[in-house]
Amino acid sequence: MTFMCDAFYKDDPTMVNIGLNKQEPASSLLQIMYDEIREGMTLIAEEEEDECIIGAAVNAGSCPWDPDKFVEFARCCECEPTRDVIEFEAYVTGKPNLWERYCVLKIFECSYLAVRPDFRNQGIARKLVLDSWYLARDCGYRLFRVDCNNRYIARIAKGFGWKRVCIIPFHEYARDGELVFKHIKEPHTEVQIYIDQVTFCKDYCPPYKTCDKIISAPNNLTCSERLLIITPTPSYSHQIVFRVICLALNKRGHEIVTLTPNVLNDTGITNYTEIDFGFIYEKIDDTDMSQTRWNLTQLAGLKTRLLTLGHNIAEDALSHPDLLKYYTNRTDMQFDAVIAEMIMTPAIYMLAHRFNAPLIGIMSMDLQNCHRFTLGSPVLPSHSSNWELENLTGLNLPFWRRLINFINTWWSIHSWFNNFAIKQQKIAEKYFGNNIPHITDVAKNMSLVLINQEPLLAYARPEIPNIVHFSGLHITKTPPSLPKNLKAFLDSATNGFVYMSLGSNTKSKLLPKKILQIFANTFASLSYKVLWKFENDSYHVPPNVFISKWIPQQGVLAHPNIKLFIYQGGLQSTEEAVHYAVPLIGIPFVFDQVYQVMKMVSLGVARYLDIVRLTGSELHDAIIEVIDDKGYKDRMLALRALTKDKPYDSLENVIWWIEFVMRHNGAPHLRFNGVDIAWYQQFDLDVIVFLTITLFLVLCAILAIIGWVSKKLYNTHYNNISNRYIKMKPVAEITFWIACFVYIATPIETARILAIITIPSYSHSIPYRPLWTALIRRGHEIVVLTTDPMNDPSLTNLTEINFKSHYNILSRLDFIKNIETYTWLSTVREQLWSVCNEMTENIYKHPEVRKMYELDSDTKFDLVIAETIKSPGLYALAHRFNAPLIGVSTFGLYNSAYYLLGAPVLPSHPSSWEMEDSADFNLSLWQRIKNFIRLWYHIYRTLNHFYSEQQAIAEKYLGKNIPDICDIERNISFVFQNQQEILSFVRPHTPNVLPFGNFHISKKLMVLPENLKKFITDAPNGFIYVSLGTNVRMSSLPKHVQSIFRDVFASLPYKILWKHDSELPNKPDNVYIAKWFPQQSILAHPNIKLFIYQGGLQSTEEAVYYTVPLLGLPVLADQYAQVKKMVSLGVAKRLNIMELSRENLNASIIDILYDEGYKKRMLKVKEVNEDKPYDLLEHVIWWIEFVIRHKGASHLRTSIAYDPWYQKHEMDVIAILSIIIFVTLICILIVIYKLLKIIFNLTKITVTTKEKIN
Repeated sequence: MTFMCDAFYKDDPTMVNIGLNKQEPASSLLQIMYDEIREGMTLIAEEEEDECIIGAAVNAGSCPWDPDKFVEFARCCECEPTRDVIEFEAYVTGKPNLWERYCVLKIFECSYLAVRPDFRNQGIARKLVLDSWYLARDCGYRLFRVDCNNRYIARIAKGFGWKRVCIIPFHEYARDGELVFKHIKEPHTEVQIYIDQVTFCKDYCPPYKTCDKIISAPNNLTCSERLLIITPTPSYSHQIVFRVICLALNKRGHEIVTLTPNVLNDTGITNYTEIDFGFIYEKIDDTDMSQTRWNLTQLAGLKTRLLTLGHNIAEDALSHPDLLKYYTNRTDMQFDAVIAEMIMTPAIYMLAHRFNAPLIGIMSMDLQNCHRFTLGSPVLPSHSSNWELENLTGLNLPFWRRLINFINTWWSIHSWFNNFAIKQQKIAEKYFGNNIPHITDVAKNMSLVLINQEPLLAYARPEIPNIVHFSGLHITKTPPSLPKNLKAFLDSATNGFVYMSLGSNTKSKLLPKKILQIFANTFASLSYKVLWKFENDSYHVPPNVFISKWIPQQGVLAHPNIKLFIYQGGLQSTEEAVHYAVPLIGIPFVFDQVYQVMKMVSLGVARYLDIVRLTGSELHDAIIEVIDDKGYKDRMLALRALTKDKPYDSLENVIWWIEFVMRHNGAPHLRFNGVDIAWYQQFDLDVIVFLTITLFLVLCAILAIIGWVSKKLYNTHYNNISNRYIKMKPVAEITFWIACFVYIATPIETARILAIITIPSYSHSIPYRPLWTALIRRGHEIVVLTTDPMNDPSLTNLTEINFKSHYNILSRLDFIKNIETYTWLSTVREQLWSVCNEMTENIYKHPEVRKMYELDSDTKFDLVIAETIKSPGLYALAHRFNAPLIGVSTFGLYNSAYYLLGAPVLPSHPSSWEMEDSADFNLSLWQRIKNFIRLWYHIYRTLNHFYSEQQAIAEKYLGKNIPDICDIERNISFVFQNQQEILSFVRPHTPNVLPFGNFHISKKLMVLPENLKKFITDAPNGFIYVSLGTNVRMSSLPKHVQSIFRDVFASLPYKILWKHDSELPNKPDNVYIAKWFPQQSILAHPNIKLFIYQGGLQSTEEAVYYTVPLLGLPVLADQYAQVKKMVSLGVAKRLNIMELSRENLNASIIDILYDEGYKKRMLKVKEVNEDKPYDLLEHVIWWIEFVIRHKGASHLRTSIAYDPWYQKHEMDVIAILSIIIFVTLICILIVIYKLLKIIFNLTKITVTTKEKIN
């Protein structure tokens, strides 16, 4: 601050031109600068010898409301010139309106720049500005701004090629018609505003490292952290992916210690320590994977060998002397994060426990089922994404196939936990001691899981939030050059060439001779040249074939003459083939290769060949088909374009998340806490088993009664043939009943956008307003059906159709009265469905809407966006306009929507908000059975009753030929739900469900009325704000509850703002009531102490944004779950509004106000919630435009959505297994009983005989 007073204020053109440069800067000016320095993004330059400051750049983030804050602050200044300076700065800040022009919420601004006079003209200012840009880039800002009020800084900005967006001459600025600057001196006569749209540098150039004089001390950056990265798998294709991440982290300034079998040995890289694990390759040199497809015994042996290899690798890694020196108890070495490969060495997870550091898992392929089970991700035995079962999975499998898949998958998981993991635990205990946690518990608490899996190249499935996908990291920007002889061979292939490689783990030379002969003969018959990766140079091949032990694969795939790639299905090779758009023939051998090839076949870019049944003619025909059929190439080109169409760079996203984990010492809010309960409770397996056995016994009893009655009737009427009646033996009866049950239980098989937001609730409408505004500013035309129109004439491309009349329909409901008589599910069925039907009918009947969808209308839309809350009949409009459909929701989805989308239904998990208080952790079996029945019954009623009514309404206006609205919802392209991870209970989601939040947070706060402002400003102890939202009327509360509020508020030493819809008799003097308050302006006031609210999601977001502790009184819908979540975060308390008393209300308020922990924890929640890799609004807009570009996003839909209900959680498999096991146990007990009876009778006979003898 002292340096800036001397070097900045005395020479600053603004201060000079107003005449303040010869005075000491006013305290208000110093306060503004101090606040910006506290943001932690200031850069300083020091002299090398005496380390004194010679230059500084004060940087800060500017928000849309900053100009108004500056104006408010200026009004407190007694010195008029100082007030003028602050108001001028506010004017300059807001003049170009960059936040709206570039759709960003925060801009990185180089606010103050100064260099000591005797060090000027040495390039220091230029370097400070440049490194400020680097800092903006590394902090994730999208826009960099520098306000140049002198010509020298403007020259620097112009030299960088930045864009000048505004010029503000000092002589034109006036206040109240009078010029402010009366001492203007040349050459600094204007303020020039320059900006640059920051994009992440893909090479990750290290910021401020190249200038010795520049140092930085940002508080919000992850700088100079130390990471331990353990990736011991001996496979080059695995390691090249990990290496890219290691090097990128190193270039970001982090210190890396990595154990790898493929070291770089590059001495030019600093802060990069490699532990050479290359000797592990010797242990797999004799592992032959090329023969496994012919020999199932060998395949089983390979799996056993790999598990043993996992133990050996873990042992060798943890005993490596270069790693031991880091983690032995004698060292004080620390790491900020541990990244561990997950494939087969979980013992290394314990390094994270040793260093008390967050653990990040990483995989160069998709997860195994044991990992998914550990993390809480759904295990799907028969889904195509289950690569471990190769080609035994897929759609429309017969029951017995799914039964076998179920048993095999869960047996594999059981073996992993009860065999493999136990041995790994012993290895970990050997090196870390016996008092360590179990490795599965460490794995459950993994902060993040990084998976090398391009979603387009995989089968979509529900995922948990802490899984981050990446892809293509190993693909080089410039393909490697080819050896001269190889290049000459490929260049001479005028007809093109075929490339064949089975990867690094499967060797062509070890294939059976018969297969080798098939390949050689087929290649010889082709009119194309063939490049074959072959490990034996002496092998005799036809003249058109070139063989080599090693080939620069990316260089070959990038060659213009290539026609076809014959490969084994490796993931990295698949990514390369897609990147270079080369059609494929897949011949898989082991692991995920079958899965990968089958996926490429489903995309129409590959053919699958079985190596065991391969014939020469089949191979020849496949090669000719793929080359001659241009569809393969065209589809591959389209696939490449789709994989490149992403909202962010894959590597940048991975690095951001790793640094996020280090910044916050973990990411527990992304973790699915369902893993903390028993395995059979995660997806209600025990409930399904119990209900199955119960139903089975009831059915058996019914059949027994029917049989008994039939027998009596038979004996009565047919006595003459009774002697011919043969009794059914017990076992036969049981068999008969089982057969009957199985028979009965087996079921018989720039664009125009229409937005429909018609739920009558202001809190449902306002989150979308910034979205419509941003889309319009991007050139799209929006037609919105809404209950709360904006009526903004500046939005010329916005048409609003008003449905405010829906408020009259909803006003019939009294949610307070419903609390004691209805659950939310029964409220929905008994009251809301009829209301929603009426609203849907109103929309279809509206003349303006009718004009759009009538058959003779030529109205076209490129996209339909509809609320997913309770008007599914409106989805049919997407079919009418032949447009993709996007769903939006201002809170979490109903479980019926999750069911249709293919996500798990979780009746007892707290994320199932419609279950209110009945959903929670650690529930008893009986509670979970009740939840299970209630929720599945509600889903059944929803789909078979409510959706049928909505279907009838849609058919009434659109005709009978529309699809089923359930199918339309299943085919939805995207769903955006207002559910930020830290503010909700996370659960597995399908890839086409995307969270958003804080859209409605105002960039410009509403000015408070003077009387209200005076009331809360003159609150020496602060004030409490009370509001139950827009859907709950305070006057509808019972009189005694209202009196409790009034009496408690009167006794408090705080002022109270109470949103009340009627006059309050005997209102205390410290209470201010009104029917409406500008809530965000109130929450932003510095005197606020507590927010008493109903648990609405938008109010929760506002409270977190303005860091106000909460007292929740939930009334309806998701409010119970929302308050429960805030209580779990330690930022709120909860009371039951119908059990309210003066004592518990007063005690709760006092507890929160006198415990500083609530405020501190709320500050931490805000910090984590706002730490995101991208702007959420921009991200949502990107995906909307993606759907418009590609006419949908079918690759993000999971096939689970189309499975019958009983297959979604393998309910039928679990039911049949339960019955089989139950009947087997009964039979065993019967046999045991019979044996014991026989033994008892024999013993009795023996005793009797002895007695007779005696």
